[in-house]
Amino acid sequence: MLTKLPACGIMKGSDMKDRIDKLVEASILYEGIEDLQQIEGVIQEVKGFYIGSDVGGGQFYYDPDMDKAEHNGGTVIAPEAIAAWDGTSGDIATLLDWSGVGAGCFVRIFSGFPHVDYFGAVGDYDASSDTGNDDSESFKKWLLSSTRLSHDGDRAYKVTQELSPQENSLILGFGSEVYQRDITKPLFNLNAASGSEFHGGDYSHNMDIADYNINNGRLFYSNIFVSDITLYQVKIFKTAQQGFDIDNGGERIKVVLCHFEETARDGVFLVDVTDANVSLNTFLNTGDDSIAFAKNSYRHTCTSNNIIGAGSYNLGGSGIRSNSTGSITSNTILNSDLFGVIAASNSTDVNINPDGLVIANNEIQGINKTNTVTAGIGFKEVTNVSCINNNIDMVDQLTNAYRIYGTGKKSESISIIGGVVKNARSLCFVRDLGVENFKVKDAHYKDCLFPILIEGSASGAVDSIEIHGNTSENVSSASYLAISTSNLSSVGKITTSDNRVLSAQDVAFRYGNKSFTLHTSSNDQFSTGVYADYAETDSAGDIFINGRFGDITNDVGTVTFNATNSGLIALDLSSNIIPLASEVSVVQRSSLGAANNWYVDFIDGLNFRITLDSAPAADVTFDWSVSAFDNRKM
Repeated sequence: MLTKLPACGIMKGSDMKDRIDKLVEASILYEGIEDLQQIEGVIQEVKGFYIGSDVGGGQFYYDPDMDKAEHNGGTVIAPEAIAAWDGTSGDIATLLDWSGVGAGCFVRIFSGFPHVDYFGAVGDYDASSDTGNDDSESFKKWLLSSTRLSHDGDRAYKVTQELSPQENSLILGFGSEVYQRDITKPLFNLNAASGSEFHGGDYSHNMDIADYNINNGRLFYSNIFVSDITLYQVKIFKTAQQGFDIDNGGERIKVVLCHFEETARDGVFLVDVTDANVSLNTFLNTGDDSIAFAKNSYRHTCTSNNIIGAGSYNLGGSGIRSNSTGSITSNTILNSDLFGVIAASNSTDVNINPDGLVIANNEIQGINKTNTVTAGIGFKEVTNVSCINNNIDMVDQLTNAYRIYGTGKKSESISIIGGVVKNARSLCFVRDLGVENFKVKDAHYKDCLFPILIEGSASGAVDSIEIHGNTSENVSSASYLAISTSNLSSVGKITTSDNRVLSAQDVAFRYGNKSFTLHTSSNDQFSTGVYADYAETDSAGDIFINGRFGDITNDVGTVTFNATNSGLIALDLSSNIIPLASEVSVVQRSSLGAANNWYVDFIDGLNFRITLDSAPAADVTFDWSVSAFDNRKM
């Protein structure tokens, strides 16, 4: 006797269990379902769905009271449907779509989920030769039979139609392969599938490169608002467009432990999706972005993904793109085409910008393109983004670790905290409209041409720069901070403190003419001489430096003058450095004659001047001394 109830939707109540318990197994093994007999009280076993096959068979019993309206061709089969069918897979629609009235059907006995093979799927597809049975009709009827479904196993199925899961479906596909061979249609249309989960299964269009970019050639696709859809341990391979595309809004979309490979466009593309979770996935050679949180997709979680070769096929893609708000953490991104991660406004005509986005603990290496519109992490017109402990290795010094740019709106606030940058053209490249407030703190950069490079436009690059506690090692040919713009409005206030540059080959701070308003430096340490730490400052803003380190150089003397209102003093310092005002001591030794007061008004490393408010008309004498640091040694 059977000990399990059949898991199909028509088995209801204790009367059905009693009916099954009273059945007797028949001794005859039938070849196919067309051999089933209308015999009451016995279990009839069928070798295969089709005569000559061992796929899709199982146990049935005849229920004379079963409403023929329950017929679906797989778990409930009307004898009249079998009689109308020619017994082949080519005529399967005749069996599956039969309808009639009355009572009396064969009922399949099974445990677990209804399998697609129960509905006449053959599963003999050969992808290399594109040969095999078209199982579209079986898949369509299978999806309508239940919300708990399976195509588990080691079979390969060809589908040429669009499949529509029901709401709250759970579909298991471990081990099997499904090929959608019509690249103008998605495999699964998810428009009515809110609450559904897909667990396992390999899904593919199996396209050649020449077939890419066909309209609608996705595998999982929705163009209406959907919610609570999950892909778990699914493989998506060779699509004509995106692999998984929620194109018109949704909420609570999950893609976990999946594999995406050679999708012509994005691997995962989510538009206006709230609370999405894309984690623990692998992406190989996606044609566009591997993961895109597009438009107003906010509160997304994107963590622990392994991404290699985003932007293949010259479409210009990034590992991860976010147009709004969420977190991008602990991902490994290798050899992307444009950016490892890009945080950018949706477009110039839609006012959506990343605000509160956190990019943390990511490992990024290599960018395929080497022009300036590339970076490990890029920002375009963002509101507020924090980058924390990202490690970026650009490999060849041709691209920037971070890049800030904008064509429609200046970014508001970007912070880079911690992490290691190696082999980059710069730690951060700022240009175009740039950013209002920019902070770099506690980062370590090694073998970079320019740790921070600013090329501002006429409308301004940075309003406020804070650079604190960073360490730079082996700056191979340039400066710690380089500002190459000549526009007065390009940079506002610069604040630096506690930075350590071990081996800069050029000046530590290099400014273009008229490039900033104020630079305050505190406890910065450089291996070059103090005089060479600051270059090209003519007509630039004010510089205030303290916290000097290194050897002391001294000079002392006396100056007397009477015919003019100033006395020029030539310094004799060993390295011709520029002393700080606090390092110059002047003591008045006589009366000022006709003058009332004096001040020191010029220091250029070689000279300074003591100036009176008027000519003294008598000898005035001053003692002076300079005790300055001649080097900033580590």
